[in-house]
Amino acid sequence: MTLITIALGIFYCAWYLQHINWAVWYYSFVFFVCELIGLFLFSFFAFNSWFLRYHNPEGLAVERTFSVDVFIPVAGEPLEILRETVEAAVGIDFPNKRVYILDDKGNPEYQELATKYGCGYFAREDHSDAKAGNLNYAFFRTEGDLILTLDADQVPQPQIVNILIGYFKFPQVAYVQTKQNFKVPVGDPFGNADRIFYNVMQSGKDNDNSAFSCGSGVFYRRKALKEIGGFSTWNLVEDVHTSMLLHERGWRSVYYNHSLTRGTSPADIYGVYRQRKQWAADSLRILFWDNPFRRKGLTFKQKLQYFHLGFVYLVAAFVMPFFFITPIYSLLTQEFILTAPVYHYVLYRFPYFIAMSVGYGIINYPTPYMKAFQMWTGLFPVFMQATWIALRSSKKKPAYRVNVKTIGEAKAKNPWVAILPQLGIIFLAFSSIIYAFIVGGIL
Repeated sequence: MTLITIALGIFYCAWYLQHINWAVWYYSFVFFVCELIGLFLFSFFAFNSWFLRYHNPEGLAVERTFSVDVFIPVAGEPLEILRETVEAAVGIDFPNKRVYILDDKGNPEYQELATKYGCGYFAREDHSDAKAGNLNYAFFRTEGDLILTLDADQVPQPQIVNILIGYFKFPQVAYVQTKQNFKVPVGDPFGNADRIFYNVMQSGKDNDNSAFSCGSGVFYRRKALKEIGGFSTWNLVEDVHTSMLLHERGWRSVYYNHSLTRGTSPADIYGVYRQRKQWAADSLRILFWDNPFRRKGLTFKQKLQYFHLGFVYLVAAFVMPFFFITPIYSLLTQEFILTAPVYHYVLYRFPYFIAMSVGYGIINYPTPYMKAFQMWTGLFPVFMQATWIALRSSKKKPAYRVNVKTIGEAKAKNPWVAILPQLGIIFLAFSSIIYAFIVGGIL
């Protein structure tokens, strides 16, 4: 289906060029470029997903003893959420470990919790560099061979260390990232489970030694982090940039495609917007100001993988809205992108559309892809804002804000306000169709 889709896409694009309406080149040609980008993204995703790397659920046998530090960075999260994570971390079935609470707010209740469960406790006075700075403060004051990082809401399973530690028998493995699992509302309305990313994309990246750290549920080798000076403080969040620095130095990564932790996710649209905007801004800052193609130590496949990470946000921010707006503009102005009749367009475009839809379905099977696609395309206002944030943050990273995630928490602000841009496009689409029928000449 990948080869059929690509062939149909090339055939359609060639036909498009023959019938492009150069009288309105300023958006007919842009539409053509958007079509090419869509074909490129499908091709990249498909080839990345052809060779998925899987790991045994039981992990690998341990060949030597390691000492393990468990870092739990906190910055104002509710005590009840932290307590559950600490209890589970202390209960990890591995004797040679030490659990640390990294308190970036100096909360006395956190310190009492650490004392109660026999955990180490760090509370720094300098709060620079947000989570990365918090992690580094503990990193340079501890000595464990390996470091397991857990967000305050990420509850680990007792066997997490025993399953993952065997991968470090390979001396070039810098970190092992586990599949994330989240508590989500019924039906997962915001697609917070990110199944496409964790079930397909990360496994494909793993095959190219490009799976990146997601910041929690990840196991690091201290020696590897020392080589790059600790957790990267260049970006808002440390995970992706730290991964890229480690890969550039020749270190290897492992994506363990099974879940060993469970966390929470944003419960309303505003929490989703904050989280996704932060992720997008970080990825786009790398794309704009520390482009992976300038990193000589990365392989070509790794460069493509890190480039793709930021590029997809640009596509969602600007390419997808252009697909939405072009039909509206054409119907309202009666200026169309092609000189060919509509039914010719359908004959050439529809088979390509069906092939791509079926192709995505097969590539992601058994993971459904439509919800992920809906969320990705629907978040264009957030990704537009993230692009602006990244562009104006070449030398100084933007402010970091902790996204407190509590299932069932509702915001006082009306959620309909958050989706006004999307509703506006839907309204204009229906209006333009009605207008076209009234004016005539729609076919």
